[in-house]
Amino acid sequence: MRVMTILGSPRRQGNTAKVLVWIEEALRAAGHEVDSVNVLDYQVRGCSECLACMEKRTELCSIADDGNPLFRRMVAADLVLVAAPVFCWGFPAQIKGLIDRLCCMMDSDGRRPGVPRLYDKPMALLLTSGGDEADNADLVIRGFEHIVAFLQARMVGYLLIGGYTLADKKQIEDTARTRAIEFAKMLDLSLGSTSPSS
Repeated sequence: MRVMTILGSPRRQGNTAKVLVWIEEALRAAGHEVDSVNVLDYQVRGCSECLACMEKRTELCSIADDGNPLFRRMVAADLVLVAAPVFCWGFPAQIKGLIDRLCCMMDSDGRRPGVPRLYDKPMALLLTSGGDEADNADLVIRGFEHIVAFLQARMVGYLLIGGYTLADKKQIEDTARTRAIEFAKMLDLSLGSTSPSS
């Protein structure tokens, strides 16, 4: 099975990247192909709300950047895992444009042939944060669950590694790797009910 991971962090070697590598390693060990994307390597502008996708004037998004190729890779994957740190109770700017433009994969009025393009696609979320879930990451998780529902995809789970501060980073990492591997096992199980990509 093909798992697409999308790292949306401003730091290439940050906490989110580290936890994501542990998940990817476990998925590869379970026999899955991992298509790793770091949004820092791509040019993806924010949504311009031109409505071309909703009015069926374009196949995907009308913006000519790296967004559409990434959307096609999401369609080709058997599972999509989005990974990001929590920034101001939301996603960081580095991935926010891509998330906003997922509307081109949705079908809000039921009139777009071949859409929604991520129908029943398993999707998951990895978050890291300095704080706990309550009054912090809970808003990001809830928002992502709504996005997945609007895509008519299937939310299969999330992992939050909270309390990631410089003072206790070593203590957090002692348990984070174990939790990351367990999360990868859960993702592996969720892939058991999907069909392989062509």
